[in-house]
Amino acid sequence: MVIQDLLDKKRLKKELTDNEISFFVNGVAKDEFKDYEVSAMLMAIAINGMTDRETTTLTLEMAKTGEMVDLSKIDGVKADKHSTGGISDTTTLAVVPILASLGVKMAKMSGRSLGFTGGTVDKLEAIDGYKTDISKDDFIKNVQTIGASVISQTDNIAVADKKLYAMRDVTSTVQSIPLIASSIMSKKLASGADIILLDVKFGKGAFMKTKKDATKLSKLMVTIGKNAGKKMCAIISSMEEPLGKGIGCTMEVRDAVQVLNGAKNPLATVSKCICVEILKLAKNIDNKTATTLVEKAISDKSALNKFAEMVKAQGGNEKIIFDLSLLKQSKSKVDVKAKTQGTVCEINGEMLGNSCKLLGGGRFKKTDPGLHEVGIDMEVRIGTKVNIGDTLCTIYYNDDKNVEEVENSILNAIKIKNVKHV
Repeated sequence: MVIQDLLDKKRLKKELTDNEISFFVNGVAKDEFKDYEVSAMLMAIAINGMTDRETTTLTLEMAKTGEMVDLSKIDGVKADKHSTGGISDTTTLAVVPILASLGVKMAKMSGRSLGFTGGTVDKLEAIDGYKTDISKDDFIKNVQTIGASVISQTDNIAVADKKLYAMRDVTSTVQSIPLIASSIMSKKLASGADIILLDVKFGKGAFMKTKKDATKLSKLMVTIGKNAGKKMCAIISSMEEPLGKGIGCTMEVRDAVQVLNGAKNPLATVSKCICVEILKLAKNIDNKTATTLVEKAISDKSALNKFAEMVKAQGGNEKIIFDLSLLKQSKSKVDVKAKTQGTVCEINGEMLGNSCKLLGGGRFKKTDPGLHEVGIDMEVRIGTKVNIGDTLCTIYYNDDKNVEEVENSILNAIKIKNVKHV
C-alpha cells in the first residue's frame, strides 16, 4: 500500500477502506510521509469529504495512535467539554471552575490556536507562570484533589491528531467537517472522561458558517461518542459576532474572570448553558435545579476561588484572578473610530480573528509563538447605535507595522446601516 493510491482514490471521490485509513493515520503518527503528501490528503478530504463510516474509522484510528488515559483513580463523574471554536470564545475558562466547584471532576486537555480562533492553552499561558505541560500524574492528582485541571494535549495523546492539527492550520483545511469531528473526538475519546459536551458554533466567526453544517457536525460527533460508550450532549450556539468583548489571550482571560464575578453577557449565557447541561447528566437533575446550582457557584464566589486554586496548582500567579491589572499589557493601543453613523448590523468575526493574527496574537506558521497581550477589545455589538467618531473597538499592539491594515480590516468587518458618510 502506498500513499499515492489513497490520494488518487480520495481525489476521485472514492471511499477509503478501514485498512487504508489505518495505513494513513499510522503513517502520519510515525512520520512516514512527506509534509506535502499529508497536505494533499487533507486537501482531498476537505474538498471531497468523507462518509460517516470513514470519519468514524479515522477518529478511532487517531485515538489509538496514542495513550488512552485512564481516569479510574479519580473519584466521581469525570466530564469534559469542547467548543468547535469561535471568536472570543473563552467558555472553558469559566465552565471548568464552575463545574469543579459543584463537584464535577473536570479533566480537560486543550489545544492551541487554530485558523482565526484562539486556543485555550494559549489563553491560560497568558496567566503568568501557568504551566499547561504538567505530567499525567500531576494532571490526575489535580483533578482528584482540586476537581479540575486544564493542560495541553500531550505528545502521547492522539499522536496522529497533534500532527494533523498543526498541518491543518497552515493548509486551509480547518473547516472540513470530517477533519474537525475526527480531531475533536479522537482527543475526547483518548482523554477518558465519562461525559462529553460539545459546543458547536455556527456563523461568520465560526468554522461552521451555517446552522445546518453545525447540526451535521454535532450529530456526527455525538454518534461517534455514543458508539464508544460515552454520555454525550451537544449544544449549537451562534457565532455571528464575537462571543465576548476581548479578542486575544489576555483580554479573553479577563472576560472569563468577569463571568465568574457575575457579569451578564453572551459569554456568561453560553457558559452557564454548558454547565447546566453537564450537571444534568452528571447529577441526574432537572434544568431548574442545575441552573440554581450554577448561579450560586458564581454568586458566592466559589467558582472564582476554584479558578484561582487551579491556577496556583499549575504554577500560575493566582493573584491575577483577583486583580486583572496584573495581566501582561501591550506596549501601545489605539481606538478605531466610526466613520459613519447608524446601527451596527454585522460584525465579521473571522475578519477580526485574522486581524488579531496580524497583530501577532495568532499563528501563520505552526512554529509561531503568538503574543498573549495583543488583540482587540470590542465596544459595540450587533444592534449598537453609533455616531461618527464613536469608538468601535480598541487595538492593542506591540509593533505598529500592521496596525493600519488591521484598522482598515476592522472598519470593513463592522457594518453600519442607515449611514451618513463623512
